[in-house]
Amino acid sequence: MSSKIVSSDSNAHLPGVDLIKYIMAFAVVAIHFEASEGAGFTFPPIIKWLNAAAVPFFFLCSGFLLRRKLASIDLLQERKAVIFKRVRKLLRLWCCWLLICLPMTVYALRNDTLSGALKTYFFQLVTRGWELHAAPLWFLYSMIWIFLAIALLQTVKNYKAILLSLFMVIGFSN
Repeated sequence: MSSKIVSSDSNAHLPGVDLIKYIMAFAVVAIHFEASEGAGFTFPPIIKWLNAAAVPFFFLCSGFLLRRKLASIDLLQERKAVIFKRVRKLLRLWCCWLLICLPMTVYALRNDTLSGALKTYFFQLVTRGWELHAAPLWFLYSMIWIFLAIALLQTVKNYKAILLSLFMVIGFSN
């Protein structure tokens, strides 16, 4: 009987991770149905647990897959290029979403003065990464900042300890 050697190649297929991503994608959808609980429907405890674990799972999965990809790259500049490419991709998605939401935002701020509406919009955009109607994609803004921090801290000798400390402080503060 021969044993199959699992490749550590960053492009190797991970069926277990793909299966869990599929399940967690349904859990993310289920999160948005929790509003229907007022109609007398409640999720079983296991579904509630999956719903609570879904978004953190996707953050962890993104970090795991990015780290896996970066581990196969030797040069610092190439690693940074991979990270910045991902940041640009996320930034494009985020900007497209903001453009899609812009008409709703303009309508919501119609009773405000133009300067007041712009001030509110940009304040929310800078401080939270989204405004009222773009809230569903808050994680894109978060991922952009996380990936930028990883790219910038790659040159620091103990960047892993700094990142861990930073994320622990952020996690405990929230």
